[in-house]
Amino acid sequence: MTTIEAPYGRSKAAARARLVRVAARVRRTPPVMLAVLAGLTVPLKAARLDVLGLSMYATFVVVAIVVVRHWKLAFKMFRRWFVAPLAVLSVFAIWGVLRGTGPVQPGITLMKLGVAFMVAAGFGVLTSRREIWLQLGLLAGSMLTVTYMAYQWVSSVVFGFALPFTTSAQLQIGLGLSSRYGLTRVTGFTEEPSFAATMLVGATLINLAYGYRVANRQFVMIPPIVGALGLAMATSNNLFATTIIIAAFWPLIRNRRVVLLFVTYYIAAVIVTPFVLLRDTTFFARFSAYEIFRISGPVEQLFGHGVGSYPQYFEANGVQYLGQDVASLASIWGGWLFEGGVVLVALVILWLGRVVWRAEWREGLALVALLLMLSNFNSPWWPIASLALAQCLVHTRRETQWNQTPT
Repeated sequence: MTTIEAPYGRSKAAARARLVRVAARVRRTPPVMLAVLAGLTVPLKAARLDVLGLSMYATFVVVAIVVVRHWKLAFKMFRRWFVAPLAVLSVFAIWGVLRGTGPVQPGITLMKLGVAFMVAAGFGVLTSRREIWLQLGLLAGSMLTVTYMAYQWVSSVVFGFALPFTTSAQLQIGLGLSSRYGLTRVTGFTEEPSFAATMLVGATLINLAYGYRVANRQFVMIPPIVGALGLAMATSNNLFATTIIIAAFWPLIRNRRVVLLFVTYYIAAVIVTPFVLLRDTTFFARFSAYEIFRISGPVEQLFGHGVGSYPQYFEANGVQYLGQDVASLASIWGGWLFEGGVVLVALVILWLGRVVWRAEWREGLALVALLLMLSNFNSPWWPIASLALAQCLVHTRRETQWNQTPT
């Protein structure tokens, strides 16, 4: 029996071609450490540096490195997902400037919006290329946050806040430590308990969605335990309200009919505003934007005051509650209505409804839960929302070119 072997040169060429293909694949894949750090730093709001008066958060730095290394894919995702929304928001910002009610520096406002969308695109790159490590980093960040929250709780209950590093004014940690219903409320690596609750809800649901999607028991079992421990120490009214809303509208959320949920929420918020506005400072902060909408003229109700206009409006009109200045909006949903009117709200609802409709339903649930949390308390920590949005855009019910690569 004669054995015919391939010529040495041909085998060597084939091996070289395989190496080239493997090397090209490695170059297109973000390093594991970047994916882990991107997830790990999401719950760690205190990880930041002050640069020229601006806060440079660790998550932004890590995701920026990902965007630079994989700029073609990142900008391709940005162009596909976010160019149209950014263009619409630009129009409403210019509208406010032309009317004299918009932001003083519209370029900065639009730059911030562009950065938020680019962060989502960066998370999209990591989700489509290194998701397992991104999810592990996010879970590790949640565990680290809950461990520190337990430390704050012990310091509060047992030592009267005397333990070192319970709070830090420089890092903006623990400024909102308090008690409610006889329970101590701790903040983790944030200023307020509601900020910590928002991030824990988002991280837990994102980890759970991944666990169910890849049938990983550890990701199904561990994140709920970690999240429950942290949320029990946060004692967030925001969480209570969000849980009630999700339970009441569960059939709509489960079937991705979130447009009806959003519309119902807005109608209810506008109706109840006169009855709850002056109840206390927190209610005033949450509902003042809806009250301004109610008393505005038809043009402002239709097109709003301009994207990014609320700081200038609040300062110019001296919005106060019992003599206390209210410098910002506590509800992002009220902010959309105040700044963009009915037209912008309709466009935002339709866009988000389409995103959730196309997404896998557990990823959609994470995004909806975060949006409801932000409807009650406008947390300034956006990376968790950017990550949830990227998860929805990558993991759709229909296979797309973004989730072809195994992770």
